[in-house]
Amino acid sequence: MGDKNFISSAKDYIFYCAVVISKQVCVKIYQVFFPPYVNQIEVLKANLLIDIGHRFLGGLLLFLGAIQFESKIRIHAPKFPRISGYLYIGLAYCISFTAAYIAIFTPYGGFPESVGVVSISFIYAACITFSLKNALIKKYSLHREWMIRGYAIASFIYVIRIFSNVFYHLGATASGPEIFLASSNIAFVINYIIAEWWITRTRA
Repeated sequence: MGDKNFISSAKDYIFYCAVVISKQVCVKIYQVFFPPYVNQIEVLKANLLIDIGHRFLGGLLLFLGAIQFESKIRIHAPKFPRISGYLYIGLAYCISFTAAYIAIFTPYGGFPESVGVVSISFIYAACITFSLKNALIKKYSLHREWMIRGYAIASFIYVIRIFSNVFYHLGATASGPEIFLASSNIAFVINYIIAEWWITRTRA
């Protein structure tokens, strides 16, 4: 019994260390590439719902989404994509909620970010809903297309980071929130275009 308690405590400790390390790594990255966002990281870290419910689960969401595109997994472990797919959908609804929550209560870019992110959160949730609906009625081609659109929206956050870093280091005179909002607009459009291009190119 004592050993089980020790293992449980050890797991909790490892998880705690992983969270702390990831926080510090995240802050260091922004200190180097986009210093204006460092203060916002501190704000997000102060809220457990945001810190774990969005950033940590968001990373898991993107990982599970990427797995869905690996054909070898579907061949060698056909049940795994289905199980991970349902988990992905559950996480997607959670991330849609936490993203909207962040945008409303702790927006980095003020009211414009609140409007934009809440709208995108609804669009993402709609993509996931259409994807799930088509999967349940066995229209797998349409299911796949909506999943691609949804994943493009989920992953555009990384494209935001790329453009905000580039604009900042090119000496943009805009403020941090303005750079972030401009990067968000560009990232969303680019990811949407790529998603539609991919869907059209690979449509059965």
